[in-house]
Formats: sequence, C-alpha cells, structure tokens
Amino acid sequence: MSSSLRLSKTSASTNVLPNFLLVGGAKCGTTSLHNYLAQHPEVFMPEMKEPKFFSSHFIKLPECGPGDDRIGRYMVKDFDAYQQLFRNAGGKKARGESTTDNLYYYERTIPLIKQYLGDVKVIIIIRNPADRAFSAYLYKTRDMRETLPFEDALRQEDDRKRQNWDATWHYTSLGFYSRPVEGYLHSFRNVKIVLFDDLCNDAATVMKNLFLFLDVDDSFQPDLSHQWNVSGAPKNRIIQRILFKPGGIRRLIHIALVKSFMSESTFWRFVDRARRFNLKKVDMLPETRAALQNLFREDILKTQDLIKQDLSAWLE
Repeated sequence: MSSSLRLSKTSASTNVLPNFLLVGGAKCGTTSLHNYLAQHPEVFMPEMKEPKFFSSHFIKLPECGPGDDRIGRYMVKDFDAYQQLFRNAGGKKARGESTTDNLYYYERTIPLIKQYLGDVKVIIIIRNPADRAFSAYLYKTRDMRETLPFEDALRQEDDRKRQNWDATWHYTSLGFYSRPVEGYLHSFRNVKIVLFDDLCNDAATVMKNLFLFLDVDDSFQPDLSHQWNVSGAPKNRIIQRILFKPGGIRRLIHIALVKSFMSESTFWRFVDRARRFNLKKVDMLPETRAALQNLFREDILKTQDLIKQDLSAWLE
C-alpha cells in the first residue's frame, strides 16, 4: 500500500485510532502505567499491551532468543487489525497503547507513527539504566528463559544482537535514553517524561500529571495498590513453569476462570499476583553496578540536560 493511501486511510479513521502513545522504556514501569491509565473513565487502553504495530514493519522474524518465536505470533502487523484494537473506544477522550519497541527503535518508528497517527501525544518513562538492565535480566530469569549469570549475559549481549535475539535481551543497549528521548522531543509537540523513581515514590502525583497531560479529569484516583510485571528470581521452579509456560495448565485455568466469572484483566491481575508470590529479591553485585554506572554516565548526563530533571541519584 502506498504512503498516500495509508495517510488517506488514517485521516478517515482518526476517531478509532490512538491520540497518545506510551512508548517505553522497557522494564521502566510501562505495564503499571498502562493499567493505571486504563482505569480512567475517559481513557481507553486496549487489553493488548505491546501490539508492536510500528516495529513490525522492520523487525526480522523469527527472532532467535529462547522463547522469542512466540513474539511474532502476537504482533499486530496489519493496519486494519491495529484499528480493531480501538473498536471499543467509543467516545473516550484519550485513546492510547503501549509498545516499548517504539522508544528503542525510535529512528524507524517515529516516521511511521507520524505517517499513521500524526502528531500524537507521547509518554516516555525511564529508569536508572543499571537497575533497568538488571530488572530486564531478572525478567528473563523469572520467565525461565535466561540461564546465564548476569555478568555473563552482559558479555553475550553483542553476540545475541548479531544472532537476532529480541530487543528485550539487549540489557545495556536499551538503557541509553538520550538519543531516543531527543528524537521524540524534536518530532512531537507534546511529550511527557516520567521517571520510574517518581512512579514508585508518588504514583498518585504522577498519574494526576498524566491525566492533566491527556486533558482528562485529573481528580480521578486510580487504584495504585498493584505494581505490575515485577521481576525476580523464582523460589520454586515447578510452580514457575506452571505460571509462565505457554499453554497447558495455565491456558486451561485461564479459559475456565475467564468464561465463568473473571474478566480478562482481572485474570491477568490474579496471575501477576501469583507470579510475584513465587519470586525472591536478588541484588546486583556492587562491582557490576559500578561498571554499569560508568558505562551509562555520559548518556545519563545528556539525558538529564534534555529533560531538565535531576538524575544525579542514578550515578551515586
């Protein structure tokens, strides 16, 4: 389909397309933000997080990391299918979706976003990149996909990238924020930067500010009691396999509960709580943290200047 046809189709369907995007970063609290935003009566977020519509235009499939073969199955590759995500948006004032690829692959996603959606509002959430890298590693460990110690996995990153492993395995590369953030600030008129630390310390204020940014009722108070998609090392590997393995018991329970009395969102909240119960906290080695802080130092300072927020705590 030509660009002109795409643009024509988009302009004719703006009432069912998103007018804001939560673009990332990965393992920075995007799942929690997605679910908090979805609670607002004037905001529509599709049940599906990470549709990857824009990155589907260029990501080479299949991706080759453990479990990566499933990613391509759930990508929304067709524009009509992307529109269908918003078919139940009704008259909601703010309509958005969340895909963390859109920040990492900013050079290729920004032109596509502007082509299909125009000058939408953009929300970016970022986190101390050393903590983000370790959280991403624990996320893979939690899902029984990462088998290496953290330090060995860091050393394997370049090889994994060459072998076309999914971006979620790019533990350090995803933490260089300055160029992606600059790209969005220069390409869109309305960009809101959120710090993960602020979401953890004062989520109510963060959400009030986001509701103001989206021009919806900022007096609405979402339920902030649940932090989504927490990473950690599994306590019991058998239980972990039941909770994370695709299909099998997990799917049967899903079908039974959802069809009987649980909504889809309530079911996944239940599963997320069960997953958290089976996780234990693991700390990064001090020498590894120091090495990562040194790696990210220059980019943190550049990002600090761009967003005009104090990030010195990330270097302590």
